[in-house]
Formats: sequence, structure tokens, C-alpha cells
Amino acid sequence: ELLAKTQQQAEEMKAQEEEVRQNLEELETIKEELEKRTAEMEENQKQLEWEKSLLDSLLNYLPDKIYFKDLKSRFIKVSKSTLEFFGMSKQEELIGKSDFDFFTEEHARPAYEDEQRIIRTDTPIIGIVEKEVMNDGRVTWAETSKLPLKNSHGETIGTFGITRDITASKMMEEEISKKSEKEEAFQRDLEKKVIELENLYKAINDSAYVIEYSPEGNVIFINEAYLQLLNLNADDVIGKHHSYQMEFTDEQRKNYKQFWDDLNNGIVRKETSKFSINDKTYLFYETYTPIRDAEGNVVKIMKIAFNVSHLLSENQI
Repeated sequence: ELLAKTQQQAEEMKAQEEEVRQNLEELETIKEELEKRTAEMEENQKQLEWEKSLLDSLLNYLPDKIYFKDLKSRFIKVSKSTLEFFGMSKQEELIGKSDFDFFTEEHARPAYEDEQRIIRTDTPIIGIVEKEVMNDGRVTWAETSKLPLKNSHGETIGTFGITRDITASKMMEEEISKKSEKEEAFQRDLEKKVIELENLYKAINDSAYVIEYSPEGNVIFINEAYLQLLNLNADDVIGKHHSYQMEFTDEQRKNYKQFWDDLNNGIVRKETSKFSINDKTYLFYETYTPIRDAEGNVVKIMKIAFNVSHLLSENQI
């Protein structure tokens, strides 16, 4: 009986030893699994720290404003540039607040509605231009992109956005637009004046005798009224000098030279001319006007003459 009992105890101990051995093997396997998982967790932790450092670099150094908001469009995390824009230094000062705390209804309401639409439809908004009007009256312009913010399960938990300040370029654009409008207005006025001058020139041609001379005194244009009066063709006159068919004394020649010197110096000269054609005497009041180019140089002389022969008495005729 004692031998049988001893053999039974030995078998039980052997079974227990086998069970312990198996437990030790299981524990070793569990230990190895734990070590493997610990190593994976450490690797994941390093990866998370690396990704966090990347995100922190982005949030701390990017000049564009970056912000994350919850489902009610309240700030949950922002970049350093966003804090500076709102005049704050700590995340805690901004967390839980919304655009309505900083902007007027003019900007805050459309921004809120855009974010809520993104949350409902899961559709981002890319590159919109926003006019940001602060509660203190400050106005800025921004180019903004807003997207849905999701958790690891793909569920939308809010929105995030990137905003680039374009105030300087917008102001320049407005300045260019104003200058363009002024230039267009100036161009319209210029075209109007050109038309007026053309009409004025036509009116002068229709009502007066007009001859144009080069600065040297040669005829370069004569209107039809003058040609009819002289009973000549344009080819008979164009190219001839103002003094052709004139005879001068020494004193007259000196005065005549001064006359053209004055015109070439931009001085308007008024003259009275009496001459006879076909046994008929004419009295003309003449104005010689120097015409300048854009640089102020005299490029031609325009003579406008009016027939005032009716002022001559019968004895003068």
C-alpha cells in the first residue's frame, strides 16, 4: 500500500512537474510576446514623438495660420502664428473659443456656416478668399482652405484649416484697380477731348482759312477754303515757303526773321494781312500758333485766318 501510494504520489508530482513545465513555457511565450509588444509600443512611441515633432515644427514656424476646431467650430489646437494673430501667447487662452469671439458677424457667420457644411457633407473648401473684420475694426484678407477633421476610426470630429494672409497683395490689387479705373477715366476723357479737338479743327476748317507750315516756314497743309480763295490746287502751294512772292527791305527782312524766331520759340504771333486777288482786296486777321509735340518741341506752325474784308472802307478798297 505504501509502495502504491508512493508511486501514485510520484506520478502526481511528475504530472505537476509537467504542468509547471508547460506553464513555464507558456510564461516564456507570454514574456516573449510582451517583450515584442513592448518593443512595438516603444517603436510606435518613437514614431508618435517624431510625428508630433513634425506637427509642432509646422505649428510653431509656418507663417500661415493653422487651426483645428471641434464639431461646434470651437478652437481645440492652433499654430503659433494663429495665437500671435489674436494677440495671445498660450493655447489655453484660445481653446474653446470661436470666430464669434474675435470677428464681427460679417466674417464669423459665413466662416461658421462653411465649417458646419464641411462637417455635414464631408466636402472640403479649398482656396476661398475671405475678408476678415475684427471686433476692433481691423480688416485683413485671407486665402483659406478648410477640411474635415477625422479620428482614427474615420469619424468626423470637427474641421481644420490653413489660412494665408493676403492683405498686402489685396491692398495692392485694390490700388491697381483704382489706378486702372483712373486710367480708364483719363482715357475716356482723352478720347472725348480728341473728338472735341477733331470737331473743333473741322469747325475751324469749315469757317476759317487754315495753312500749316513746317518750323522752317514751308507749307505742309492748306485747307479747301483757302485754295478756293486763291484759285489754286494744293500741289501749287504745298512745299513753298511762307515768303514766296514777298519782297523785303532790309528792315522788313530783319523783322521777318524775328517773326519766325518767335514762332519757333513757341510765341504766338497775330498779324493783319491785306492783299488783292483778281482785282479784289482782302483783309485777313491771322493768328500763327506754334504746335508742340510731347517733348515740347515746335513741330509745325498753324495759321488761322479770318476774312474781315467787310471792315475795309470803299476808299481803302
